[in-house]
Amino acid sequence: MSRRLNPLFVLLCLAVFVLAAAVSAFFQQSKPETEKREFVGFDAEAVNFGAWGIGDRASGTIEFTNNSDVPLTFVNVVTSCGCLTQDFEGRVVLPNTTERLAVSLDLSDTHAGDVIRKPLYVTVSGDGIPSSSHTVTISADVVAQLSFPKVIVLNTAQDSNDSEGLLTVRNMKLSEQRFATVEVSPVVPGCTITELKNIHSSESSKEKNSERTFRVSFDGLSSPRRFAAVLIKYLSLNKSEVREYVFVEMRSRAWVTPSSFVVTDADQRIGREYRFRVAAANGATVNVMQVNGDDAELFEVRIDGHTIELKCIQEVSGSFKIQALSLAITVSLEDSESNIVIPLRGHIIKKPAAR
Repeated sequence: MSRRLNPLFVLLCLAVFVLAAAVSAFFQQSKPETEKREFVGFDAEAVNFGAWGIGDRASGTIEFTNNSDVPLTFVNVVTSCGCLTQDFEGRVVLPNTTERLAVSLDLSDTHAGDVIRKPLYVTVSGDGIPSSSHTVTISADVVAQLSFPKVIVLNTAQDSNDSEGLLTVRNMKLSEQRFATVEVSPVVPGCTITELKNIHSSESSKEKNSERTFRVSFDGLSSPRRFAAVLIKYLSLNKSEVREYVFVEMRSRAWVTPSSFVVTDADQRIGREYRFRVAAANGATVNVMQVNGDDAELFEVRIDGHTIELKCIQEVSGSFKIQALSLAITVSLEDSESNIVIPLRGHIIKKPAAR
């Protein structure tokens, strides 16, 4: 004998099934929406643009993903410094898309080996979605494209204004064609630059070991000092023009302190004494051998090792206001086989005769 199902029981089961299906559909619809909200922002918190040369403008792209259902607008973009530039403020990112955004980083005033990191702050907004802030850090590695000394040290005797030295520029990153166009030019009067070698490369690495050598000559530079003398100009890896300077430091092998003196009428009358000290580069021992010159007869000279004492012993006649003195000091150095002559500059000042 068969039993019939209770209609009330059937309706109850059907209601439970419909309710379960509705709940399942609700959670399946709301869960992706939650996930979409979690994927609004930059795909990476930090982006490195790779290796670039000194003075380059490192460029690249960053990716911003909008997995929401509404368009998002970059309402505010703040860079941490003027070296970081962008042009996407005000741009709209459509729903369920990823936008590639161009950013560049100026590497002026950097040095080889630096890693430049700059944050970028972005605020986005859309209809029905609260504004949100996002940060991405842009970085770039600074590498040397050329290798050369930043300072050339020239040793010269004080009796000569002519000096010269060698400057070698080595290629590190540039192509041979671009390396051949590197310009090396003087930036001070009296400086002459002559290339001594053509480009040559080692067999193991033609691009990274090629070098060019220049003779840097000076005429008319006297006192020891340091100054920018050579400009090296070239096109970098991203074809931007780079200008770098080489300093020259003039050093005399020996010098006298003070390097000049003044004699007045009164000094001549009272027989004033003047004291000088001679020193040498690298702490070398120096001995004064003699003091001579056209006006040496005006003074009594006493020498004690590296010191000199001059005493006026006669007056200079004639009607003049200022007259230059011609004196020279001959010294010997322990590390040199030849003597060095150092000029000693002096002037005599006379008061005009009363009328």
